[in-house]
Amino acid sequence: MTTDMPEPRRQLARKRAVVLSSLTGDEFRSTQEIHRALVAAGHRIGLTTVYRALQNFTEQGYVDVVTFGRGERMYRRSGRPGHHHNLVCRDCGTAREVELPGVERAIRRVATAHRFIDTEHTIEIYGRCPDCAAAPPADLHLRTAGQ
Repeated sequence: MTTDMPEPRRQLARKRAVVLSSLTGDEFRSTQEIHRALVAAGHRIGLTTVYRALQNFTEQGYVDVVTFGRGERMYRRSGRPGHHHNLVCRDCGTAREVELPGVERAIRRVATAHRFIDTEHTIEIYGRCPDCAAAPPADLHLRTAGQ
């Protein structure tokens, strides 16, 4: 008797591992961007598999997810396990994981005051990173070129 996983499950596990290993750097990327990069690298993987893998990894804490602009969910590999928050550049997508102990205490107080249990929350702080803040606005070239 063998204890190995059946072949379809092994294939799915390999595909999920490929999705996780593709998440590098500090920038958040969309599911479509991740899928395109995997396909371009020669992986045979469907968009639905990428969506499901990202959802699974998000629930397990391996992947951070933020919502940009019009509700597009963007992903990156989590740099630290457990609960944390992200400071995200809305121009380039670079993110920094930050701890907010004062906010955490306030949230616990509010939940306790209202007798809520098993609470969870998400806080994302959006702004412009130092590199993007130092760069001229993207439309500056268009304005000066037309003069």
